[in-house]
Amino acid sequence: MKAVVLFLSTGKRVPEPGYQYYEKFTFLGSKLEGFSIGSTDNRKYLVPISTGKIVHYFFAFSKGNIFKFKIISNAINTFRMLVKAMELLWKFRFINIIIARSPFQTAVIAIILATIFKRKSLLEINGNFDSAFRFERPSGPTQVELFKEMIGRYLIRFSLKRVSAIKLLYPTQIDCYNVSISPDTIIKSFHDYVPISKMVHLQSGDSKYILTLGYPWYLKGVDTLINAFIKLSPLFPDYRLKVHGWCPSGREYFEGLANNHPAIELNQPVEHPEAISLILNCSLFVLASRTEAMGRVLLEAMACRKPIIASRVGGIPSVVKHDFNGLLFSAGDDKELFEKMKELLSDKDRCSSLAANGYDYVQNHLSEDIFLSKYISMLDNLVAN
Repeated sequence: MKAVVLFLSTGKRVPEPGYQYYEKFTFLGSKLEGFSIGSTDNRKYLVPISTGKIVHYFFAFSKGNIFKFKIISNAINTFRMLVKAMELLWKFRFINIIIARSPFQTAVIAIILATIFKRKSLLEINGNFDSAFRFERPSGPTQVELFKEMIGRYLIRFSLKRVSAIKLLYPTQIDCYNVSISPDTIIKSFHDYVPISKMVHLQSGDSKYILTLGYPWYLKGVDTLINAFIKLSPLFPDYRLKVHGWCPSGREYFEGLANNHPAIELNQPVEHPEAISLILNCSLFVLASRTEAMGRVLLEAMACRKPIIASRVGGIPSVVKHDFNGLLFSAGDDKELFEKMKELLSDKDRCSSLAANGYDYVQNHLSEDIFLSKYISMLDNLVAN
């Protein structure tokens, strides 16, 4: 029996050409048959869309600002997804795996439907939800965020005990929850889809800047990087620091740290093609995250032949091997990060060696073909069980 899947995706994730979400499902749809349910606030997407052999269905997204409390709109969206999923499972009875792409509402829906329709359920854990809420802003988590974290931890524990299979980004990703998982549950750990084949043949340069990309800035350790760069700048006055990403709160904090430094740029987020162009022309890529499940931008930097420095947290050490395809440092330690940056900018041969190793490593171990092979194998294993 072959796997036929039903993906449940949260948020307004419409597969449009040019976006990685579209590319991922087109790639999966080349080998995998199934359906996907998501929401949209654009009425033109309320008709099915196909990416290969995967057909996407959408329901109208209820915005939080329409209602006094966002929880009401979340409840409405959850109910609409449940109803749409039941409709598809009834209509296409050959669907045999329900995939929740988050451990919250979609996981609960997947478990309910798997029980009612006697299907297998797969939960994808694509983040470090035990800590992400704590690093949204420099001032620390709000009471609402702490409440979200508490509810989130409960839902994750609930889901981990009841799904048929779990897909992780790194082996120890769920250890923090201390959940007794059934020995019958299939657990697989491998990287997420990143279209590196589009980058490995691009021409890279060196415009003498250190780059970081991502949001929110405090979670990504932008303050640590700014402090380290201020120490570094007198030693390497020709280099700049470029920060690109969304900063939903606390921007004044980062601007205060930069203190109008002439070589520090705090920029808005950019579309993916421009982000790749920025990576291609940087001298050094730094990801100073306080928590990180994988860091897809690290795979992109390796595919662009760039030396990498990243924090030793979460799933980063599963893709960056210290002193082989990058350097690792302790998250939040700007002095150690300063030393690592100074070390690399002072040794061009070492930069070239790390970059070359990263280029080879990402193609041989973290390519999209390897992702697809492992994903299909995981589904086949689940069906066979």
